[in-house]
Amino acid sequence: MTKLKFEMLEKKCKDVAEEFMEELELLPIFFNYYPEVRRKWLEEIGLNEKEILIVSQVAEEYARRKVALQNKKIPKKRKQVINIENDILQEMYEGRLMVVKSESPLKTSMKILKQQYEETAILDPRELEELENITLFKEHKKRFPWNFLIFDSNKMKIIGIKVVEENKCEV
Repeated sequence: MTKLKFEMLEKKCKDVAEEFMEELELLPIFFNYYPEVRRKWLEEIGLNEKEILIVSQVAEEYARRKVALQNKKIPKKRKQVINIENDILQEMYEGRLMVVKSESPLKTSMKILKQQYEETAILDPRELEELENITLFKEHKKRFPWNFLIFDSNKMKIIGIKVVEENKCEV
């Protein structure tokens, strides 16, 4: 099912599909930092206590699942650890494309997302850019490919949203 969705995205909007592939590199890096460091970063980008708690709960769930899977599979090489992280992200992560017809697609998208994902932490483009700077991702030419990153502690999901103007991508 996930593969089918990605193939459809790749067929309709190739550039966006390539960007989605990069995100699997950055999320484990972010999650594998010490919780105290991650918390400090989230405070620095301006998240409130509730949002920090939500992101922390999702990160803890990621860590819990990673440890459980490592205890089952017992990795011997770095590639095996990467495969375990990939398996967990496939369970927890959803990439979505949001096609918007508006003069200000990001503002419109944020309004929609706030209504749709009420009890979540939503990182907007400004916060994601600040996070790139703090984590030094930008220095290494790594960027978050999404416009919004949503952490849902109720469903234990991470949702990356890429916003595309209606005329920029055949849908």
